[in-house]
Amino acid sequence: MNVQKNEKPQILYIRITENCNARCFMCGFAKKRKPIYITNDQMITVVDEAKKSGIKLVRFTGGETLLHQQILSYLKHFKKNGIKTSIITNGFLLPRYVDSLIAADLDQVIISIDGDNKALHNKLRNLNGLFENATKGIKEIKKKTKKIIVRVNTVVSPYNLNRLDKMIDMLIALKVDQWSIIPLKGNEDLWKSIPFKEIINSYKKFQKKVENIEKPLLLGYSKQWAGRNKKEIYKYFKKGVTIRPKNTCNLVYFVRFYNPFSDKLIPCNCVPWRLRNADTRIRIGINALRDKSLSAIINFYHENGSRICTGCEPTNAYLAEHPNILKKNIFLF
Repeated sequence: MNVQKNEKPQILYIRITENCNARCFMCGFAKKRKPIYITNDQMITVVDEAKKSGIKLVRFTGGETLLHQQILSYLKHFKKNGIKTSIITNGFLLPRYVDSLIAADLDQVIISIDGDNKALHNKLRNLNGLFENATKGIKEIKKKTKKIIVRVNTVVSPYNLNRLDKMIDMLIALKVDQWSIIPLKGNEDLWKSIPFKEIINSYKKFQKKVENIEKPLLLGYSKQWAGRNKKEIYKYFKKGVTIRPKNTCNLVYFVRFYNPFSDKLIPCNCVPWRLRNADTRIRIGINALRDKSLSAIINFYHENGSRICTGCEPTNAYLAEHPNILKKNIFLF
């Protein structure tokens, strides 16, 4: 697809809190102690700017989104303004929120699950009862409504690589709609704890199992999460280099990430943690959804992202190469 530089953003990520009730080994939010939440006044501004700029989907992220006491009213406010809604959650509080999320007309819930059993998942996320509550919440949603798309995000690490085939069986049993697989980033040295031959065998076993799986739908390059060929696979497990767009990155035209605590709007939801070779000291606020303030950064990452980005995810790399998927279904990203 030939993407024009005047394309309008369609998906907006909003970090509504930097607090979390889990202590995941790969995440820094566990260290947050001071309550940090987006305010009502900030959210009113975000909704107004999102509506004016033509945003089609807003996705709440954190921290743990369900810790925010106003999340339900925020969801309703966006829907009232014609914008679809999605939340990312670890699922610990999900069972108590199911009815309220249905009433708020939520379109999609994304639950982070890294293991097929409570012992593994609760250890990786360092929160007792997390696996039990997350799976219970999924079952309740599936029992009560067909309107909410249920997606699971899985971070693959040396601790769960050999359990991915069991994860598939579990997700099928739970009737999960979508699955996004995210390779561990920033800790690539951990793969040295497993013999490379064993890693490759586990990866091939996973790929064979999902080859003909239709549901859950594996998003983007999730079926090839470590690499699309031998060279990419080797670079990931040996050097920590994840899949990147093959040429230019079109994703930066369509996706925005907003952090209200620094008042920064950034193209791409992965960039906030892995910015390099671009000046991000300049504060570019939510109004940049409509003006040209981000043009220089967008153009830089469009041309150079495939070369310098250090943490592209399989869903991101796919959208970067196939932006037409958003016309087919906004929730394919």
